[in-house]
Amino acid sequence: GIAEDDERLVRTRDLFKRVSKLELRKALHMTKQATSLAKSKGAIPENVEEVMEYWSGEKLCSVIDFQRGTVIPKLGQRYADELILQEAERFTRQMHKAQRKNMRKLFRLILPHIPTLLFCNALQALGILLGSVVLTNGYMMAAVEFAAKGDFSAMHERLLQVAAGQFLHQVIEMVRQSYTERVSTELCGSVTQGVMKSLLHQDYEFFDRTPAGIVQARLTKDAEKVGESIIEYPSIILESFLTMVVALWIVFNQTPSVMFATAIVPLVPLGILQWYVYKLTSRLDARETVVDEFATASTIEILGEIKTVRQFAMESKEASRFAFISSRCQLLKERTSTARRLVDLVFNFSLEISLLVTVWIGAYRVHDGRLAISELYDMTFRLAYDVSLNCRSLVQKLPQVTKLIEPLVRISDLLDSSPKIEAADGKESGIAPARFRGLIEFDNVHFAYPSDQRKHVLRGLSFNVQPGQKVALIGATGC
Repeated sequence: GIAEDDERLVRTRDLFKRVSKLELRKALHMTKQATSLAKSKGAIPENVEEVMEYWSGEKLCSVIDFQRGTVIPKLGQRYADELILQEAERFTRQMHKAQRKNMRKLFRLILPHIPTLLFCNALQALGILLGSVVLTNGYMMAAVEFAAKGDFSAMHERLLQVAAGQFLHQVIEMVRQSYTERVSTELCGSVTQGVMKSLLHQDYEFFDRTPAGIVQARLTKDAEKVGESIIEYPSIILESFLTMVVALWIVFNQTPSVMFATAIVPLVPLGILQWYVYKLTSRLDARETVVDEFATASTIEILGEIKTVRQFAMESKEASRFAFISSRCQLLKERTSTARRLVDLVFNFSLEISLLVTVWIGAYRVHDGRLAISELYDMTFRLAYDVSLNCRSLVQKLPQVTKLIEPLVRISDLLDSSPKIEAADGKESGIAPARFRGLIEFDNVHFAYPSDQRKHVLRGLSFNVQPGQKVALIGATGC
């Protein structure tokens, strides 16, 4: 290991501390400046494209998450500027609060699609209820029990019910997927068209302050996420929640209350374990991503400087360096994969223990004739899989709610942007002269385009245009 007082380690830590604080200050300053520019406040800077990349607030939120989630827990409070960090968090809260106020226009675009969304959700709920009752192992296993008792009529009836249930479930799922795909496409199109309509009515100054590339990237990225936020994500949550509730309700009505309570008890610590497993798995995934990025960056660096390497005869040195970096990355990835397997092992073992406890409790009741084998089989797998696995899915999905709302509020921000001069949606223009004679006077006018303010198009231009007179400005290109 490296000694704590090693000079290179101390200097590296000091450098990281300075860079970390500077990055936070830069992100906060840029986000504030971009927000002001979007509201037509302040002068247009030369680096307007770089500034407007911070407009959505995503970069600032990413820096805050890195400071709170990685820097402070792993390195300590001294590596972060707490005052600036608190100010950045206050600003992001204010920015998101202001963006949420603008969601009325987005809701008007979503409103026509709500009946179709509700229809899709109803079909999904119907499919879950049908699958939870008819398409289970315990329900099919009962046919074998009927055959063992010699009741073949009941066996045939049960198998026909299962076949009819399978067919009906597939038809319901096919219709639901078709309507879901349609509403997702229509919703994305409505949002994109609404935002584009709002942008086309903007004053020229809006595009001087907000480069078209930034607007396009934000529109495309956030409009695509609207379907995920409004359709896909709620569908996953609804499926996991309904499957859990239906499974618990069926088991509750199928088994004695004492046995139900005893079988539920192991699920409580298992649910808590799932939360910690999810947090640990997320950290492991993030670590593996960083390792992959570092390995890629080192490869690009060596290949990008290949001429320098060859000119200074550094082939052997760079090859050894690359081999060392590759071996270290491979070792880190191997440790991360091993840790993930251990986490999965603990979770799966806990799940199996819960299953065995349920079987152990129910086996005595089967022996006494108070519980059928198919009922015990059905109850065991409902608790172990329908409840536990869907609980794990909810634990993983619910923390993402706030991140899925952010694209909605950013789209609402674009929809709410209104021009100051041009009339939009039948409204009168916001800025108009009280009287208009048509007399125009240029007095020592200087002008440069915002994209290149160093190059002046007009230098001290002065002239008068009388009412009714036509004047054209012709540049070097003839326009």
